[in-house]
Amino acid sequence: MKSLSFFPLICLLALNLSTGCSTGRRVSGQPQSGQLQAWMEAASPVFDTVLAHRADWRVQICYSRIHRNRKGKIWFEDFRFGADTFQYFYPASTVKLPVALLALQRLRELNQPLLNRQTMMITEAATASQSIAYNDPTSAGGIPSVAQYIRKVFLVSDNDAFNRLYEFLGPDYINNSLRAHGLRSASIVHRLSVAMNAQENRQLNPIRFLDSNAYPILELPARNDQWVSDAPVVKIGNGFYQNGRLINEPFDFSQKNSIALADLHQLMKSIFFPAALPASQRFNLLPEDLAFLKACMSAYPYEGMVPGYAGNEKPDSVVKVFAAAAGNVLHAPEFKVYDKVGGAYGFLTNTAYVKDEKTGIEFLLSATVYCNSDGILNDDRYEYEQTGYPFMRALSRLIYEQEKKRNKQ
Repeated sequence: MKSLSFFPLICLLALNLSTGCSTGRRVSGQPQSGQLQAWMEAASPVFDTVLAHRADWRVQICYSRIHRNRKGKIWFEDFRFGADTFQYFYPASTVKLPVALLALQRLRELNQPLLNRQTMMITEAATASQSIAYNDPTSAGGIPSVAQYIRKVFLVSDNDAFNRLYEFLGPDYINNSLRAHGLRSASIVHRLSVAMNAQENRQLNPIRFLDSNAYPILELPARNDQWVSDAPVVKIGNGFYQNGRLINEPFDFSQKNSIALADLHQLMKSIFFPAALPASQRFNLLPEDLAFLKACMSAYPYEGMVPGYAGNEKPDSVVKVFAAAAGNVLHAPEFKVYDKVGGAYGFLTNTAYVKDEKTGIEFLLSATVYCNSDGILNDDRYEYEQTGYPFMRALSRLIYEQEKKRNKQ
């Protein structure tokens, strides 16, 4: 039997690496920027409108194939569409994901006996714009805690729950921690759904953690953080409503929360595949806290983790939009979607790890699209149902079908 010459062998390996063939030898590198568009073009006419409006819809996609060798080592093959550089989108509720993760990490760093995610957390008010939280009627026994706030963040995307975690951590800790872990675009600078200016959002409530006998474990005084958004001026749209009046000029997002889609996507890698990343990109969570976070990310509200929730307030098909990847699999125990979706100001964003335990298919997928054809913000006339959700569902199905075609070796 003749052996391959050196030159053809090198060419064969180079071809496999450059075209993304699943040889089991590809290593993480620069994301591929043309393949997603080619797949969408081949799926015509499903994505024709998306491709035609990719600029004004501000479409961005990050997709990662997950490769494993026989020894369990994991590496990624990354694909991007419109996300090669940072193009601003309003992240809405997706910022709840990093803040929930950091709340668990912060509890561990504080290293206090009896302090954990289940500990009673009492929030006081130090200014007129702040609010208190002495109980939580959605929790067992009415006890507010980091754990219950995280449940509500993922299962029903509760804004008040996010605000309590934000007040616990503060923008200094949130943004310094994210940037230290390589997520350099992050700028989370305000609470959600409350009217506060930048200075008020830097003012943090006093917080007390109490044991079961209401004895103090840890007390955090009122604090004034220093973090100021360094985001460039970003103005979007043709006009916006303010106090019921139409302002005929673009809306300024420069003091709004911000994070690049690629960084959200990287955060998902950090949660589900920390061993595949450098140590500097791994978060410091207890194994049981990480398991709790994943359980919340994949759960449905009907499972009872948030008592009193009515399913018709936020349908499961909206919470788990990428569940459309494998058809009608909502609530199928073998099909898991670990995600966080967010929608506001016309921007719809989802970041997810999808795993089909029945077929072995798994992938990471993040996407954002702007659903505001008239360019007017704060008018509650956004095309989430007409544009956003159909795009997200079609995209998840496209990626799932591409995964089915993979020749895993």
